Amino acid sequence: MKTLLLLMAVSLVLMTATMVWAAPFCACTKGVAGGTPDSYNIEGLGTFMPATTDIQAQSDGNFRIDLANLPQGSYTIRARAKNLWGVSEWSDPFQFTAVPPPTKPTGLKLSGQ
Repeated sequence: MKTLLLLMAVSLVLMTATMVWAAPFCACTKGVAGGTPDSYNIEGLGTFMPATTDIQAQSDGNFRIDLANLPQGSYTIRARAKNLWGVSEWSDPFQFTAVPPPTKPTGLKLSGQ
């Protein structure tokens, strides 16, 4: 009877569980003074995104970049905002490290304890 209840509980968990993935993002909010940016340049992502690449701003003037496929390594990035009137100064540098995902789980089993 315990085995049947355990299997029913595991089946219920597996049927109701959902997998949610959240990619790492680089995000920035626009400065408080001056006009609203319509694009940005990001420096420090190497060949993943050259500094000459224009990143379109979102409707609120901010930006968000999906970094899920960024190669492993350490990065120091900075950004500058652009609009019709010109280009801002570069932001202060931001440092982070892209690490590999965890290895696959092993030793999966059911336990009655």
